[in-house]
Amino acid sequence: MVKTLKDIGFGLNATKNVKRFITEDGRFNINHVNKKSMFESTYSYLIRISWISFFSYVLLAYIIINSIFAIGYVAIGVDDISIYKSPNVFANFLNAFLFSAQTITTVGYGVMSPSGTLAGILAALEALIGLLSFSFTTGLLYGRFSKPKTLISFSKNFVVRPFKNKRALMIKVMNTSRNVLIKPKADVILILHKEVNGYFEPEYYNLKLERRSITFLPTTWTIVHEIDEESPFFKLTENNIAQAKAEIVVLFSYYDDAFNNEIYDVKSYLYSDLIIDKKFTKSYGYGEEGAIVLDHSMLDDVEKL
Repeated sequence: MVKTLKDIGFGLNATKNVKRFITEDGRFNINHVNKKSMFESTYSYLIRISWISFFSYVLLAYIIINSIFAIGYVAIGVDDISIYKSPNVFANFLNAFLFSAQTITTVGYGVMSPSGTLAGILAALEALIGLLSFSFTTGLLYGRFSKPKTLISFSKNFVVRPFKNKRALMIKVMNTSRNVLIKPKADVILILHKEVNGYFEPEYYNLKLERRSITFLPTTWTIVHEIDEESPFFKLTENNIAQAKAEIVVLFSYYDDAFNNEIYDVKSYLYSDLIIDKKFTKSYGYGEEGAIVLDHSMLDDVEKL
C-alpha cells in the first residue's frame, strides 16, 4: 500500500487559495514575522545569493559608509583633513569621501591626514569600523566558498507516460559536474489538498519508487513512480489533480567526494509542470573517441513515444 504521511512539517490545515509549500528554488514558502533576531537571516541570505548580488551589496555598503563619514568630516571642517578647502561644497565632500576611503581601508597615502582632535577621533572610529567590516566581509567570502553547493539539476517538467504495461510518473536528474556523486537517494512526496466539511486539509503521500537509490550518478537518473493500484494517482483524473492543487516534492541527497559531505537538494513540481505521453530525450551517448558525452542542454528535452 501507498505510505501515507501524517505531517511533513506544514501542518494539517490549509486555505482554499493555498500556495505551493516549496518554492521553485527548493526553499520553504514561509513568511517569517515578529522574529527576535534578523542577523542569522541576513547572514544566510548573503551566503546564498548570487555573486553579482553579493558584490553589489558590498559596493553599496562601502559607498554608504564612506558617504556618512564624509559628511562628518565636512561638518567638522575639511581644512582639518586637507590642505585644500574649496568654496564648492561638492568638491569638499569629494575630498572628504576620498579621505574616508583611504582611512577605512587603512591605505593612508599621506597626502591627507587628520590635524584636528575631532577629525582624529572620527578617523580612529572609522578605522575600527573598517577593520570590523572587512573582517565580516572576509567571513562571508569564506562561507560562500566553503559552503557545499548542489551539483545536480532537475528537469523543468515531470512526465506521465506508459511504462511496463502501466503508466508512470518520471522526473529527470542530471549531474552538472565532474565530481563523483556517491549513493544518490531520492524521496518523492505528493501533497494533495482535499476539502472536508468546508475546510482544506493537506494529505501527504510517500510515493513508491522503482529505485530509491543508485550507486553513482555520473550522467542522468530518471526517477520513476509506477502508477499502479496502490498509487495515489491511480484514481485521480487531471481535473482532480488540478483541483487538489497537487504538489510533488523531491528530496534528493548524495555524498560528494569533493566536499566530503552529504548534500541535499529539494525540488517542487506543480500540475502546470506536467507533460503527458512524452518521454525524456536521452542526454548522453558515446563520442567518436569512445568516451561518454553528456549534453547539459538536453536536460529538459522531451520527445514523442
